[in-house]
Amino acid sequence: MCVIIDTNVLSSVFSSKAQDHSEFEPVLNWIFNGKGKIVFGGTQYHNELKKNGKYVGLFTLLGNKGKVKTVSRDKVDKIQAKLEKDFPDPKFNDRHLASIVIASKCNLICTNDKESYPFLKNSSIYPKGISKPKIYRGIRNANLINDHNIVEFCKPNEKLSKENQESLRNMLEQY
Repeated sequence: MCVIIDTNVLSSVFSSKAQDHSEFEPVLNWIFNGKGKIVFGGTQYHNELKKNGKYVGLFTLLGNKGKVKTVSRDKVDKIQAKLEKDFPDPKFNDRHLASIVIASKCNLICTNDKESYPFLKNSSIYPKGISKPKIYRGIRNANLINDHNIVEFCKPNEKLSKENQESLRNMLEQY
């Protein structure tokens, strides 16, 4: 599974102290124990990640372990600029997520931003050949966590070694 994790749920996914962690823990488990990878890119996502500074190190470490795929910043930014022009609704504040979908063909977004759902699910946003994404909103969407949601951009798909899984879990205790 490739997944774009909206920065608004980073703590929900990665911090066992988050009130709604149990809702998003399947995403974490798939990344740590399965073939899951995080997909991200673009200036806006990078800036949001920096604001949530404690996760920059985690993304770097996961990237070094082959669990993060970065989409070209320029490619995402160009797509986002086009979406801003073509879909100017000010309520659509997650164009960067749709841009990552278009650039990578990753078809799963993990978010709890209910306002963004109608925009992200609007098939007219996506060019021909790009499927509108599925949205993981909580445990009721755990069926989306499967190998069918691994796109070419995310291959090859490897699992982490037991020792890497353990070291990452230990690192998460600080979150």
